Amino acid sequence: MLRAIVLALLAANLAFWAWTHGWLDGVVGASPHGERDPSRLERQVNVERLQIQPGARAAAADTTGAGPGLRPDPAQPADTTPAATAGAAATGSASAPGGASTAAASAAAAAATTACLEAGPFSPAELVAAEAALVRAALPAGSWTDVRRDTPGAWIIYMGRYADAAQLSEKEEQLRRVRGVSFERVKGLPDLEPGLSLGRFDDRGAADAALADLGARGVRSARVVTVAAPATTYLVRVERADAALQQRLATLKAPSLGAGFKACAPGR
Repeated sequence: MLRAIVLALLAANLAFWAWTHGWLDGVVGASPHGERDPSRLERQVNVERLQIQPGARAAAADTTGAGPGLRPDPAQPADTTPAATAGAAATGSASAPGGASTAAASAAAAAATTACLEAGPFSPAELVAAEAALVRAALPAGSWTDVRRDTPGAWIIYMGRYADAAQLSEKEEQLRRVRGVSFERVKGLPDLEPGLSLGRFDDRGAADAALADLGARGVRSARVVTVAAPATTYLVRVERADAALQQRLATLKAPSLGAGFKACAPGR
């Protein structure tokens, strides 16, 4: 019994020694160090096709489907490099060639065939009659607008009327002796000729103040005269009349429209 134990221990020691010294490496799974590099190299297939890529390039290849059987990762962000952006813009432009230029050309052509026309000026009462004439002519509703114009009044400091030219000249000589007073003969106002104007104003208050100053200098016979009263008038304006509407307005005649329609004044 003891001899059998000794022989078993001796056999076990011999087997262990052979295993630790690599005598049993040819037996699969018998290596004490597992698979070593030499055994791995022996089992490689098509080693020449193996390529090592940096991480960024490998990821790009995967997302573009460069690898066989691979699909892009939905979570991978889109390429936003300047080159990719420019390419996308070029593709978008190519999808609608000449779209913007065609629209601009159409707008320019439409503007070239329209014109601004207006009639007037009319007083508030005349405006009602003028618009009634346009309604009777069946002009499209909303094709015209009313443009209000407020005209300030005009006043002068006046001396006259004088009986004749001699009396006028005598008064001029008297005014020349008053320091700081300027004057001129009235022209274009038959009801005030012959007479003298010592200043023209578009505000009645300013005219009254100037008259008081002249009175302090000894000018006694002058007074403020209204040359034109403040007024509110209206124009009937068609901003964008096409060719057909221009023709209709040119042939539209009505006493309430005065001289009829004409081109809008510059700086309207």
